[in-house]
This record gives sequence, C-alpha cells and structure tokens, in this order.
Amino acid sequence: MGKVGGWVLSVLLPMACGACSPSMNGTGANSGVSSGSASVPSGGSSAGSSPSTGSGTSIGAGGSTGAPSSGSVVGATGAGVSSGASGAGSSGTNGDDDGGVSGNSEASADGSASLADGDTPPWRPIATDTTGWRQTVFSARQADPTVSDPNSHPDDMQRASVDTSMPLKKKLCVVLTGIGTGPGQGVGDWAGHQGYHVFQVGYSNAIAMAPNGTTDPNMPGNTRMNQFDALGRTPSNAQTLLPDSIQERTIKAIQYLTVHDPGGDWGWFLNQDGTMRWSDGCFIGYSYGATHLAVIARYVRLGLGVSTSGPQSEGFPDASWITTPSATPVGRMFSIFGSEDGPATPGHYIDTTMALGYIGDVLMTTPTAPAGTPPYMDTHRIDVDGLGHTEFCAGQPPQYCYYMFGLPPFMPIP
Repeated sequence: MGKVGGWVLSVLLPMACGACSPSMNGTGANSGVSSGSASVPSGGSSAGSSPSTGSGTSIGAGGSTGAPSSGSVVGATGAGVSSGASGAGSSGTNGDDDGGVSGNSEASADGSASLADGDTPPWRPIATDTTGWRQTVFSARQADPTVSDPNSHPDDMQRASVDTSMPLKKKLCVVLTGIGTGPGQGVGDWAGHQGYHVFQVGYSNAIAMAPNGTTDPNMPGNTRMNQFDALGRTPSNAQTLLPDSIQERTIKAIQYLTVHDPGGDWGWFLNQDGTMRWSDGCFIGYSYGATHLAVIARYVRLGLGVSTSGPQSEGFPDASWITTPSATPVGRMFSIFGSEDGPATPGHYIDTTMALGYIGDVLMTTPTAPAGTPPYMDTHRIDVDGLGHTEFCAGQPPQYCYYMFGLPPFMPIP
C-alpha cells in the first residue's frame, strides 16, 4: 500500500470464489432523512411489513433471462399516461439548460441532451419550473389501488423529490433499499437536492435470489428481473404481479406526480407510449438494493447505477446475470463499499465488480482524503478505509459521492 497524491491507494487483488455464502450482510437499516417539509403529504400507514418469501402468482412463463436488448425498455408495461409539458403555465421553466452538468453534456438542436449510441431519445424537451426543492410523499396503493403483495410495502410512504432550482441532471433515480426495509434511504434524499429526480420505491425486497443449493445459473437473475418487470421468467424464486413490480410502480408514481407535482415535469421520463425511458433513468441501491440494481443493469440500458455496500454474488458467482454482456455501459456503473465489510470475501464486492467488468482497480481512500489527479484514479470501484456496511452518501457526504454522481467539480457521467 502506498500514498498517491496525498491519499491512500491500494489495488486489492480479487480472490477466487469458493464456497460463497448466500446470506446478505447487514440488515439494510435506513439512515438519514431529508430536511424540509413534505409537499402533498398523503394518508396511509408507514408501518413496515414482514419479509417476503416470493409471494404472488405467475404471470405467464417466459423462459430464462435472455441477452440484453439494445434499447432501454424491457417490456412495455403500464397504460399510456399524460406526459405533456407539465410545467406549462408555471412561473418560468428550467427547460433544458442544465448548466453543463447533465449526464449528456452536449445540447442538440431541439434543446435535449445529445445521446450515446443505444440511448432512447426523449420525444420532447423537459420543462420544469424553477421554484426549488420539493418532496411528494404517497404510498404505492395511493398511486395504484391494484397493488396486492402485502410484503411489498404497499402502504409505506414512497417519496419523490427534485430541486428544480439546480442544474437538472435529467436522470430519474429509483432508490432500492436494504433487505426487508420500506422506501427511503438518506443517499436518495441527498441526490434529490443535487438536480436529480429521485423516486424512493417500495417493493418486495426480502426475496432470495434462489434457494440454497440451486445449480441453475439462470434462476438468480430471473428472480431479480421478475421483481423488476413481472415478466414471469422461469425458473425463478419470485413470480411478481405487475402492480407490485419496480418498473410498474415507477410508471404509476410518474402518473401520480404529473398531477401532484406538475412543475417537476416527471412525465418527461416516459416515452410517448407510456413506457419508462430507462436510458434517462438510474438506480441507487444499498445492500440488497445494490445487488438488485446491478442485475437490472445487465438487461436494461440505464443512464447511471450506483451501488453502495454492493453488489455481490449472493452465493451464486456463476450466475448468468454476472456473465452476460451488460446492456448498460459499464462506464455508467459504480460500486462503493467499506474495508470493514469484508469486500475481499470470495463472491463479495471485489470479486463481483471484477466479474461484471466495472472500470478500474479497487481504490482505497478515506472520507477526508482529497480526490487526487485524475480524480479517484478514474476508477468505479471504491473501498473506503475504516467504514463498514453503510450507504456512504447520506447527509453531507464526502467528495467521492459527487464523483460517482457526476456532480461539480467532477465530470458528468457519460
């Protein structure tokens, strides 16, 4: 281990994965809450619900998870929604001026951001107001009365936030929490103040990827993707109903927000047919959610993915989701974990991020160390010395959080 540019740099060599434990470290407890009063608070209980064991009935058997598509939408779900310029009539609009810090920094002729090959273009310019930060809270059941899985936190308060006075990142970040916990992570509250649109979703998040001893490499990925879009892949440890899936709840939330926060112009993230435009979406995940988002990114083209205390193989290092080519460019994927959380344990963070092809060697740093030149050695695999199983970016986080999210003074995400 040596000093580089005033901070500690350590390249940790991955270990071969032998008998990997399928259990998750930590409980995924929430930490950090956003300040300010919530706008449009609605009814519904915020009590937690018991962990799920794969409830729900099958919606059409669909075989194994296939190769990633070149588009950004996996299956058309949900009905068409009102997705016009919902910011019209407000006192001023943010429009497409993102101050040069958008994830796609070059403006095209219609004012929208330029696109990397394979991204789905927005069909109209974004048109938010400029009034500043707001948060809207509502349950999954309020947005969609057809939700049914009692283990999917249907009555816990989801929250959606954005600060329209900031340069807009034009990314909708869906936050996936730790195992068995309801919606709400401090990292999501922080991102909502940084120009990101943030939706903290409730879903059934205590389902194992596969039973112990499973040898079918497709089951772990099938399980997580069924939780995402309810397409009924088999074999799977989850046969999620459509209203209880992450994707459908995101679409229903956007429909709800076009009415309850029109100045946030949440409808901009939908295609004209009402499907979600995931190449302008992102996922932030902690622990269980950190691995879940990494699976989704293999099959859905995202704009950004940030895993905190993850991802790991969950005991299945040869799973198909790890070995399949990534639909999301790996330059958009980040992982951060603590040195006290066993990152070099076989099948954990170092092994899994290497197998997934995440950019760079593992960089060991500290919360107070300067970023150096180039920042964090341009790596997307960060090990924070002295920290354990945490979400890293809640409250007033260190510079490495600004780096991963493409915020000043660092370069935007490609």
